[in-house]
Amino acid sequence: MFRERLALYACAAPFGTGYFFSCRTIYVPALVRLWHILAALVFLSIIGRLFLQYLGLTFTIIALVSLVFALAGVFRNAAAAALTDLDAVLLKIPVVSTFYEDWFREDTFYRMDTRVVYLKRVPAIVLELAEEVTAEKGAKLVKQDDSDPISGDISKPPPQSPQPAKT
Repeated sequence: MFRERLALYACAAPFGTGYFFSCRTIYVPALVRLWHILAALVFLSIIGRLFLQYLGLTFTIIALVSLVFALAGVFRNAAAAALTDLDAVLLKIPVVSTFYEDWFREDTFYRMDTRVVYLKRVPAIVLELAEEVTAEKGAKLVKQDDSDPISGDISKPPPQSPQPAKT
């Protein structure tokens, strides 16, 4: 299940003589990386070459600077005015979405609260379903924290055996 940059993975599979249930949540924030900047520079150089053929060097520089400011204004207005249609379109364009989300789109309380609801509710639903499935078969669901690990607690030194008394 995906929502914005939150991914929730639920798994239920047979394992040995039992059954395995798992729920993982991953949040990947939008970060502008070097390749995003390089892709934007390639885009601007292609547009610059097209402009250069028709406008000359001076007007091409002015047009490119104006284009960058115009795009920044569109991103800022889309984020500030909550234009949902434009916001959805900008989020679907691969490199543009990263710039838009990282530099212009605000992480609102609504987005944060919705993310928390997903993070709390989906694992709870998986737990309820796992308990329901195990209860039907007469088994009790053993949570990962409730059972002792096979290897024991490896962070503690082994207990010392008492030394026999010398006579």
